[in-house]
Amino acid sequence: MSLDLRRVHMKCPVCKTPTLVQRTIDKNLDMLECSECGGNWLKSYQYWLWKAFYDGVSHSVHAEIEAKPENAEGIKICPECSRLLKKYAAGHGTGMFIDRCDNCRGIWFNKSEMNRLLKSDVHKEITAIFASHWQKQVRDEKVFRHRDELLLKELGETEYKLVRDFKNWIAKHPKVEYIISYINFTLRN
Repeated sequence: MSLDLRRVHMKCPVCKTPTLVQRTIDKNLDMLECSECGGNWLKSYQYWLWKAFYDGVSHSVHAEIEAKPENAEGIKICPECSRLLKKYAAGHGTGMFIDRCDNCRGIWFNKSEMNRLLKSDVHKEITAIFASHWQKQVRDEKVFRHRDELLLKELGETEYKLVRDFKNWIAKHPKVEYIISYINFTLRN
């Protein structure tokens, strides 16, 4: 169910190119693409139409593109309703920030971002990225990585590996509570 978007005149939020052109990236999924920067605008209703047809369909869109994470800097204007786009961290190891209009719910993907989401399987629930629980999980992942980096810096690589190995061992042990209790008790006395 492809809709004709070819005559839509919107400015690219990145390079301000005056016309975005229709690009079909998958069966039932049309996006508007900037020919200058390669970014794509996904209208909210286009995503929901595509999602309705998605389940159980094999996709050939999983390109071999290994793009680097885009710079999360800069203000972007919605090409559809001219409001500011808000950045959301995609998380789950993608290293990407997705821009979304909170007014019309359209989504801007910098060059190759949609393909990267397709490869990471996050695309099935793109709208979940914008939920507060998703964003909290992304922040928690960042805090965990930061703590890990601090521990590595403090202990050095050899001792850090010992601690990580012990943590992995203890986490799988059927009597983990007893071990932790024993360690806490003996360290305090």
